[in-house]
Amino acid sequence: MGILKWTGKAFTSVVNIRVDHWLGVEHIKHSVKQTINSNKDIFIPEQAERVETFEESLNRLDITEKDLKTKETNFIRLFAIHLLISLIIFCYSIFLFYNKNWIGGIMALCLISYPLSLAFRFHFWLFQIKNRKLGCSIKEWWNNT
Repeated sequence: MGILKWTGKAFTSVVNIRVDHWLGVEHIKHSVKQTINSNKDIFIPEQAERVETFEESLNRLDITEKDLKTKETNFIRLFAIHLLISLIIFCYSIFLFYNKNWIGGIMALCLISYPLSLAFRFHFWLFQIKNRKLGCSIKEWWNNT
């Protein structure tokens, strides 16, 4: 019996027979926790630190009406540029589908989401400047555009 015990100890020191170490359970737990924390950061919005009106924020940040007009024109330009980029990518995706490059066309359609999200961001900021209201909701933006 002594030989079997000795060979068993020698074998387990060379080969780890614990299944949880094979599967990397600790690594999986860590990955799941990181994923949950990332999703919380993404989907749970941060609360505003201070409650102030649009005019109060202009005074606090020392933004003049001239600066505001400049930002407004910049947002219009950035909105138009990103919308144009997404239109060009959309035309390219149609070209890829026409040439039966299905994977490339699908990838191009997926790529459109980035410039469209930036176009939405700049248009939303422009909407808040035009309405002179901070903290507008998506519903307000949708109903007034």
